[in-house]
Amino acid sequence: MPLRPESSASARARHYTGRALREVAFPLGGIGTGTVSLGGRGQLRDWEIFNRPAKGRDLALCFFTLWARPEGGEAVARVLERRLLPPFVADRGLSPWAVASLPRLEEATFVGTYPTASVRFQDRVLPVEVELDAFTPFAPPDARDSSLPVAVSPTPSSTRSATTAWRSCAGAAVMQCSAATSTSGSTRPRSGVSGWAARVSTAGIRERGRWRWPRPGAT
Repeated sequence: MPLRPESSASARARHYTGRALREVAFPLGGIGTGTVSLGGRGQLRDWEIFNRPAKGRDLALCFFTLWARPEGGEAVARVLERRLLPPFVADRGLSPWAVASLPRLEEATFVGTYPTASVRFQDRVLPVEVELDAFTPFAPPDARDSSLPVAVSPTPSSTRSATTAWRSCAGAAVMQCSAATSTSGSTRPRSGVSGWAARVSTAGIRERGRWRWPRPGAT
């Protein structure tokens, strides 16, 4: 059974922050299954899952978000990524699908020792401390279990004080490769955005579920 690798080597791992995060791309995925890379800012990049090299390929609207509210305080919502790094240029400017206008976190530190990686975020406004972990579940020497098309990314967080803080984590991904089958047996493209969400407090998860937009049947 695939197990999460031990993280004891993290003390020997290199740490990257600031402008150095721009060049970080940590591959996630089983042997021979293609990879999606975790970028230094915490973003998902280099989606090489289409049977061809795809360095630099970003899929639209694929990111994690965090909503947090301390007891008696105001809520804060952020894309779970470090703020965009310069240069803010491209052949056609920043893509609208990158949702560059959404608020992100002030700073991040990337720590990686393959097959595990973590992005530790810092933000003065956020009432919780957040660390995004990711790893590929290898099981040496079992080639079959090590070849699963899987990457795991739990998102732990802890409050900065004894005050209870509610927080919600959500992930979004555009459905670009799916199709729906009608009652007649024909297929038609199915598009939209889907993801998962969990609402937790310092006592643990209270609510979880999946969501999709637009909803099935909506016009």
